[in-house]
Amino acid sequence: SALLDVPDETPDPETIAEARSDLARVKQAMAGFSARRLDICTAAWLDGRPTAEIAERHGMAQRTVQHELKLATEELQRILNQPEVVFVRQRGPEAS
Repeated sequence: SALLDVPDETPDPETIAEARSDLARVKQAMAGFSARRLDICTAAWLDGRPTAEIAERHGMAQRTVQHELKLATEELQRILNQPEVVFVRQRGPEAS
């Protein structure tokens, strides 16, 4: 049966433990962010808000929001000892 040929994509215990460790380090790093940076990152990365909308809500330039996101990304990269962290988000017609 074709159903039996489907590979098991369940992560192994080591992969799960590593992911949990990374998540704990990200949470710890983000706990050190200023309230403004944390709000900007949450709006962009978790809520998928466009940078123009975030800038308007905070009364700041869009470039400032982009800079805050860049600094936050660099901090997370450093914490995770990763050469590059790429945040991918679907862009709709209203996204910036």
